[in-house]
Amino acid sequence: MASGTLGRLAILVPLLVLGAGTRTVAAQQIVTVSTPPAVSFAVTNVSVTTTGAPSPVTVGYSNATLFLLGQRLRISVKADTSSFSAPQGSTAIPAESVSWVVSSAVSGSGSNGTLSAVSYGEVFRSNTPVSSGSVGVTWRLAPLPAAGLRSGSQTLTVRWRIEAM
Repeated sequence: MASGTLGRLAILVPLLVLGAGTRTVAAQQIVTVSTPPAVSFAVTNVSVTTTGAPSPVTVGYSNATLFLLGQRLRISVKADTSSFSAPQGSTAIPAESVSWVVSSAVSGSGSNGTLSAVSYGEVFRSNTPVSSGSVGVTWRLAPLPAAGLRSGSQTLTVRWRIEAM
């Protein structure tokens, strides 16, 4: 492999809220949330930003019931660990190397951000009344220092937090 290039890196996104399942937001509030099952980065040049695939992915919700007047729904994301799991002998990529850019928000507003293992970053906040909404999310992997990196897959698990506010 040529200097300055790297094989495929993957960010796999197992979900706290699985696919389009139903999750109880509070004792009486029900909402169906859709998040991407996985995003991958095929890194061919470590010195440039790599866009995740598929791109964009849709994060959204529907069938929201029993929300109080004035309540909103917030969808946030957090890395489970501070770095990707790396192949043996390779440098681990920090979770903070992954960011997202939002587009095409429907019935709410999206927020750009950077993954963190310390705190959740808001991705979407609904309008009121809460019923359904979505936002396109483009994941990006920042340029990486080539020293210590080896080709192969690295994975990072993230958690989604869904809350009424």
